[in-house]
Amino acid sequence: ARGAAHISLTMGGFSLYSDAPISQRALVAHLPAAVGGGRMACGLLGGAGGDYVYGTYGTLGVYPGYAGDLLVSGTFSMSARAAAAEAVPSMSIDAVIGGLEPSASGGWHVHTGYTCDDAALVGAHFYDGLAADPWTAMTWHSDASGSAVLSLAIDDFTTQPARTRSVLGRALVVHSAAGARIGCGIITPLAGGLAVKLGEYPGYAAAQPSGGRGLVIERDTLDGVELAGTLVGLQSGVLGGFHVHAGYSCGDAGGVFGHHYAPGTTDPWTPSGDPPAVYASTLTGVSSVRLRMRGFSLYGTMPIYLRAVVVHLQAGQRYLCGVDGLPTAPLQLAPPPSPPLPPPSPSPPPASSSSGLSNGAAAGVGFGCAAAGFALGVAVAALLVLRRDRRRATAPKGALAARVDAKGGTGEVRLPIADIINPDMPIPDDGSDKSSRSRASSTATELKGWSKFAAPVATPAA
Repeated sequence: ARGAAHISLTMGGFSLYSDAPISQRALVAHLPAAVGGGRMACGLLGGAGGDYVYGTYGTLGVYPGYAGDLLVSGTFSMSARAAAAEAVPSMSIDAVIGGLEPSASGGWHVHTGYTCDDAALVGAHFYDGLAADPWTAMTWHSDASGSAVLSLAIDDFTTQPARTRSVLGRALVVHSAAGARIGCGIITPLAGGLAVKLGEYPGYAAAQPSGGRGLVIERDTLDGVELAGTLVGLQSGVLGGFHVHAGYSCGDAGGVFGHHYAPGTTDPWTPSGDPPAVYASTLTGVSSVRLRMRGFSLYGTMPIYLRAVVVHLQAGQRYLCGVDGLPTAPLQLAPPPSPPLPPPSPSPPPASSSSGLSNGAAAGVGFGCAAAGFALGVAVAALLVLRRDRRRATAPKGALAARVDAKGGTGEVRLPIADIINPDMPIPDDGSDKSSRSRASSTATELKGWSKFAAPVATPAA
């Protein structure tokens, strides 16, 4: 009666960006047939100009068919400003990746395929129309925990639909140091969402942990606002708080304030909330977070837009902080690893008798050096075995989960609080002086939903 209509239409054989794409095409509304059916309104699907930014994001998982020991997880975002067709495109890229080889380097590239489900369809590097492949120079550098951060811009590519070398819908592939394909994620339109880059909290000065980083995607859903992403550089195998705070800044601790919720209501950003506002880290200090908060939105009811996202340590101290598009520090973790040492020079020939040593004495010295070298080699081997055994050690009681639903200790893991909280472990709070600390039940309460991990999760010893 008011002249408004709700449209819901599914068209087989078409897609937004790949087969028979409709992005950037005209959507036309017609008058009713009874009055001639003429065209009365028109709009461009995805059309915008000026300073409009085409944002994308993706979640990295294990490459299809990969069966090695590396279990990659991560979050990435790519964006490009709207540009004329004749302009040279450029896009920015940010990523936080865990589960890599420690203190190593490897490649990452955009491939031609539109899937991460079938290795045969991922394809080769995507650089249509360019004389040389620019992706061969793209490299990640990991820290001692096997985590890496990317933050750069690359010319000749864009996330803008219907433009030359648009990467929308294509696969981002991560390679091991040896070149094997170990991780994959699809470049997906962000569609009004936001990417939040997290660095250390203002004034944080503890020695350990340190250097943590995160990338979190904020999106509106039908069930509330969703925060999903990857955190690295955390404590090993713990629970910690993950909250949106009332403040709009991470530049000064005084501007972060406490949790963001309506006055007079119960604080939902607690371990006992529904869902629990916590992260769970792997033994290498990585967490894949996904939190959907009912009653909140990105821009509407109880908006979280431009508010600070804060990550707490196990004991409650504020550790990481980020505001939409405003990192508190450059997204960097580790410099490139040092090149290997050159091989030792060949041994000189035996000295003559004029050197002051007889041939027999020289031989004795040579034997002594060889023995010392052998002993050093044994010591190094023992150290390596010790480090390996420490990595394989079972997590302490209350660290990470007991029930693993996929072989190899990976995949989707349901984390009951009874399994991962010691009765004596403090529960994270909001870091304020007025916060009250509560203890979750260690018997009946369960984390609602599922936490995805792509790194080894310790299981109890038999």
